[in-house]
Amino acid sequence: LSLLSAMYLGLRWVAVANLVTFLIAAAGTTLGYGPFATETPIHGLMHLQTLGIIACLTTLVVGGLAEEWRRIRAQLNHTAERLHSLVDLSSDWIWEQDENLRFTMVTGRAADEGRLRVEDLIGKTRWEVGTDGISDEARRTHDEAVAARRSFHDLVITRRNIGPEPQVICVSGEPVFDASGR
Repeated sequence: LSLLSAMYLGLRWVAVANLVTFLIAAAGTTLGYGPFATETPIHGLMHLQTLGIIACLTTLVVGGLAEEWRRIRAQLNHTAERLHSLVDLSSDWIWEQDENLRFTMVTGRAADEGRLRVEDLIGKTRWEVGTDGISDEARRTHDEAVAARRSFHDLVITRRNIGPEPQVICVSGEPVFDASGR
């Protein structure tokens, strides 16, 4: 009971559960019931007191650790929400590509607002989606960075996508790998 309260309730309730548990055990020992009732009452209460101290310390430590875990978890959730908000503010779209540099996921404001059709990108590489107006030097620099799995910045591309007018976009990317390096 005490360990469960230590894991799921606050420290105040841990102390209350310890006090109630100890009072019930002390009353039982005094009345001749429980594991410490066979000895003399004073010895039984001394053993019970030792057990109570150990139990209180254990549950308080577990309660403190559980409370710290909840605090860290809330802080991580808050940080993740802030990061998501920052990403939304700083970019029109975010994408993921597989090891063959084909788009596997596209999301963000540009897709939400209809300025980008996700279905036109999934399964294709950057150069298969109708990019124009990029110099050979810029394309070579970009391809070298991507092949080496390095970040790239400010790649200016003219793209014909939605609508009759071409879109000029500026693209930057940072590689992110999973635990297996993919």
